[in-house]
Amino acid sequence: MDGGAGWAGSSHRRDRKAHGRRYTRQTLHRHERIRLAFTVRKKARLARMEQPHEKCSPELQISSDRIARLEAENLRLAAENYILLEQFAGWAYNAHTRNWRIEFSDSSLPGVDREQSGRTR
Repeated sequence: MDGGAGWAGSSHRRDRKAHGRRYTRQTLHRHERIRLAFTVRKKARLARMEQPHEKCSPELQISSDRIARLEAENLRLAAENYILLEQFAGWAYNAHTRNWRIEFSDSSLPGVDREQSGRTR
């Protein structure tokens, strides 16, 4: 969710990637990963705005922007990883309390029956 300020700033990229469909802020807010990415990015941008800006060469500015973008991505991935680890811990606890065996979890999925059914169209 790089670039743009707030939900309105990201709507142009979002619309382009969604084949012209327009989603409201409320719709996007229901998706945990989008909400998390937006929150992390917003905090990173606010922290960067508080830092004093120095005049520097264009090459140094490009490198600085890339570092800031990668740091923001790293923060987002760390936050997402934390949430996934919490979810996994819940799954592990529930499996343990229900006497779930690893052999059952590691069993392969049943095969797909690709034979034609007896129905006519």
